[in-house]
Amino acid sequence: MRSMTIRTMCVAAGMAALVAMWHGAPRDVAAETEASARGPALEEVAWYDGSSWHPIGLSAGAVDGPGNDASPKARFQSRLGGPKSFFVVAGPASETEVSEARPRVRVKADGAVARRVQLAAFEVVDENRTTPIETAKGLAVFKKGVALEVREVKEGLWELRPKKSLQPGEYVLAITPDGPIATFTIVARGY
Repeated sequence: MRSMTIRTMCVAAGMAALVAMWHGAPRDVAAETEASARGPALEEVAWYDGSSWHPIGLSAGAVDGPGNDASPKARFQSRLGGPKSFFVVAGPASETEVSEARPRVRVKADGAVARRVQLAAFEVVDENRTTPIETAKGLAVFKKGVALEVREVKEGLWELRPKKSLQPGEYVLAITPDGPIATFTIVARGY
């Protein structure tokens, strides 16, 4: 059975290489296969301050609560008013401070990944940032999500912008709770 799986993977990799050669595009099939196995992830993220682009460092968080094990029973109980799951990031604030209420953010990604990015608001609880989350079958929905406008700037570069102004506070850009995330703080403008 194992040799069948390896054989299938080899055939798939060979077919991908043939398609790439047919279209004249050199591709690193092994790297693409590995990236596909990991799932979509944020890579490079930057925000615009009106005159220049600034990188947002990537970090990690964790799911706390019944969604951590994502069992059907735990998810069902959560929906009926039982214990909720939260996405938690250590520390009370992000190092990235943004003064724009509708920040322009760019991500290096393909279209499928860019369209899966979610923006969510955090609450600070016990010196950590938390937001409610619901998980099911490898997908995650941030319950305090903010709708995003998504547009392609050029191939492999996408711009994301909240559809409404953000209130001062803590925010996260993420695709999945177990992948890299980008956090930032919206600061009051002082006028």
